Amino acid sequence: MQTFLVNLLLSLGIASTASATVLLYPNSLPSTLTVECTDALTVDITACDPLVRDLRPDVRPDDCDKCLVERLRLREGSPYGDGPIAASMSLYESMTASCSITGRPIATTTIDYFMATPTPTAKVCEGSTYTIKASEDCYTISKSQGVGTNWLLADNDLEAFCNNFPAAGTSLCITNQCTTVAVSTNATCEAVAVAANITETQLIAWNPSISYGCANLPKMNGSEICVDAPGRKFVAPTDTSALPPLTPTTAAPKPTDAADGSGGAEKPCGRWYSVQQGDYCNLVAIKFGITLPDFFFLNPAVNTNCTNLFALESYCVAAVGDINTYTGRPGFASVTLDPSAPFTGIPYTERPDATETPYPRLYTPLPEATGTRDDCVHYFARDDFQFNLTGSTFGSNCQLAARTYNVDLKDFGLWNPGLGNVSDPACAFEKGVRYCGSWYIRQDNAATPTNDSATPPGPTMSGSPADCDEWVLVTDGLSCADLASEAGISLAQFLAWNPAISSDCLTNY
Repeated sequence: MQTFLVNLLLSLGIASTASATVLLYPNSLPSTLTVECTDALTVDITACDPLVRDLRPDVRPDDCDKCLVERLRLREGSPYGDGPIAASMSLYESMTASCSITGRPIATTTIDYFMATPTPTAKVCEGSTYTIKASEDCYTISKSQGVGTNWLLADNDLEAFCNNFPAAGTSLCITNQCTTVAVSTNATCEAVAVAANITETQLIAWNPSISYGCANLPKMNGSEICVDAPGRKFVAPTDTSALPPLTPTTAAPKPTDAADGSGGAEKPCGRWYSVQQGDYCNLVAIKFGITLPDFFFLNPAVNTNCTNLFALESYCVAAVGDINTYTGRPGFASVTLDPSAPFTGIPYTERPDATETPYPRLYTPLPEATGTRDDCVHYFARDDFQFNLTGSTFGSNCQLAARTYNVDLKDFGLWNPGLGNVSDPACAFEKGVRYCGSWYIRQDNAATPTNDSATPPGPTMSGSPADCDEWVLVTDGLSCADLASEAGISLAQFLAWNPAISSDCLTNY
């Protein structure tokens, strides 16, 4: 039996006779073997034989062991794995012959999940047929029959680029006809679309053989392509007189099995439906294209829970004309109008004048302060600028307000003359009145600052800033405090910007 196994492994290609010792390939061994056994088998196939692994090389297995014979029989008869290979080599037949085993033929099985290939049915042409004439090819036929070349090939299961095109006398199916143009040399999708007054998206949609980006269009030189939708065109019916109206114009006869309350003089019914087993209100409403409230209106006996919709009874599913003209609907009118009667309206001259009712304001504005302009864009109250400015760069709340509204301090004083000298550090606002913060909307120039500085009117002291915006020429009788007050700055700021002047204003002033 060991000799037979060696021959079987050699025949199946999972063992080698490259050397005197029979070798096995590691990936062909069962995963249940130990590492030691696997390593030994790759050296000598007899190393781990169950009968010799206990160091009994004199004992050999039976070459006709019934268990091994039965396993080979089942293996050769199986359509799975290497069964077909073993069957083609007749290994089981050789073994049974050498072992004189009879009455145990191979039990051949088939793969149960494989389905028989169905016989293809003949393709039905949904268009017209055309018989190929002598000297014609796919290019001339597609042009003469008004069909894209690739559509012609695809509809007839033919090879691309007219390879192995059928001979004369063969019938072709012409299905996707369209308006065609021939692809010229160096043509582009954009040029073809512009010439046909269509979009590139339409061109590619009507010609699926054109690749994304039209990269393969040059290879289609000489082919016909569609510049309108391929296939059969919609033809509107010429006579619609026999078609039933979408909205019934006359009442349908009331069936004998009509539900109670459905139909009648006030609610004539244009169509009836016999409810079947399994129907419910929503289903019936959807089936006949009406709303659920309309269904309940036409069939008042049906409750809103639809628990009393009875099978084999007929219910109204369509009104006659506009349902809103029925009694109880929004469009119902109890008077009869004469369309020929002239319309009497109210003359324009007799119509009353429109009156305006001013809306109440959310708050009552404060009165303007004495002398303050009454046409300013922005106003503010005293409480808006009532801050302790100690340690800040602002000399007064007046200066802070002017800077807040981005206006010049002198203009601020002109708009609010009641404040007096707005450069005075004692400048303050009166309670209970409002002041003009901005007479006009001033464009903010902060985004485009300028580096220009004012030109001194006379000689300057050392240490003065080079970017000073305003200079003052000192005259007799003006003290440091007077200059700072007129400029609207504090004395500390004045001394900081003029470091050459002593703190007592006696030196270099």
